[in-house]
Amino acid sequence: DLSDAGPLSELVNGALTCKYHKCPYIMGTTNQPVKTTPNHGLHLSFRLVPFSNNAEPANGFLNRYLQRKLIESENDANANNSELLDVLNWVPKLWYHLHTFLDMHSTSDFLIGPCFFLSSPVNVAEFREWFIDLWNYSILPYLQEGVKDGIKTYGKKAMWEDPSKWVKDTLPWSTALQDRSKIFHLPPQNTGSQVTGPPTDTRKVKETAPSSLESDPLMTMLLRP
Repeated sequence: DLSDAGPLSELVNGALTCKYHKCPYIMGTTNQPVKTTPNHGLHLSFRLVPFSNNAEPANGFLNRYLQRKLIESENDANANNSELLDVLNWVPKLWYHLHTFLDMHSTSDFLIGPCFFLSSPVNVAEFREWFIDLWNYSILPYLQEGVKDGIKTYGKKAMWEDPSKWVKDTLPWSTALQDRSKIFHLPPQNTGSQVTGPPTDTRKVKETAPSSLESDPLMTMLLRP
C-alpha cells in the first residue's frame, strides 16, 4: 500500500534483493488521490495508473466477484435460485446508482468502492438482514459525508433525490414490501440534516450500467445443470 509506504529507498532496496535482478517491478496500490499523497518521491519514481470505480476494469469487478462467490459456494440450490440471482444482479446496479448520486451531489474524489459489498452473503434471507444493516449504518452515513463535501465545495449541484427511494422501489427479494419500512432515508443536506429512519406512513458517471450475472456467457455455462 503506497499510502502507508516509508522512504522510497526501503521499497527499492527490497526489490533489488529479489531473485530476478534484471528488471524488478514494484506494483503498489493506494486509495488516496495523487494530489493528497504526501510522499512526493512516489510521484517521481512511479508511474501512477488511476483505476476509477466507474470505469473498467474496476467497475466490472463487483459483478465478477459476486459470480465467483456464487460458484465457490458449491451449493446447487443457490446456482438455480432465481431470486438469489436477481439479488446478486441488483447489487452492481445499486453500486452504479450510488456512483450516479455521488457524481451529482459530491466531489470527484468522493467515490464509493466495492468494498462495501464484498461481504455480501450468498443466501437471500441472510442478504436481507445484512443489506438493511449495511444501508442504514454504513452506506447512508458515507453518502451523507459525500454530500456535505459537495455542498462545501460547490454548493448545491443538482436537484435533490433521496437515494433510498431507488432502493425501496427496486428491492429484489420477495419480502421487499415489508422490508421497505426498515430502510432509512437521507434528507437534503442543507442545514445539518441527519440520516433518519422511515416516516410512520412509509410509502453519469459511466457510459453503461453493469451487466447482470445471467448475461455473462461464462456464468451461464457454469450454472447450467
